[in-house]
Amino acid sequence: MAVRDRFIGDILRQEGSLLLKYQGEGIERNLQLRTRRILSSRRISVSESDASGTMSFYHTAYNRFLDMKYYHRGAKKIKANRHVFLRYVYGTYSYIARRLLEQYKEAFIGDIRSIRTQ
Repeated sequence: MAVRDRFIGDILRQEGSLLLKYQGEGIERNLQLRTRRILSSRRISVSESDASGTMSFYHTAYNRFLDMKYYHRGAKKIKANRHVFLRYVYGTYSYIARRLLEQYKEAFIGDIRSIRTQ
């Protein structure tokens, strides 16, 4: 496996595990869980090939719609503002992009130098 593939795969695995951790904390803080199925069914899968990686995030279908949920207080319909899906997914995407832009150059150059000196 090339250095580039391994580097991209490592970043995707690290950021995927952080997504699961921080989103899980947000779900526990903002929701009243009964079965905890929403937490136990989430997982990340990473595949690396030809200098590109793919991170797949598997979750229950209703997880996606929790950000849009409303509740009723008397006759008023109020948005719940739970922010347990899109905020974490977009944050993970932006961190992955930032890390690939900033760290790829230094890490790649360092790995090539270490290979040349061996």
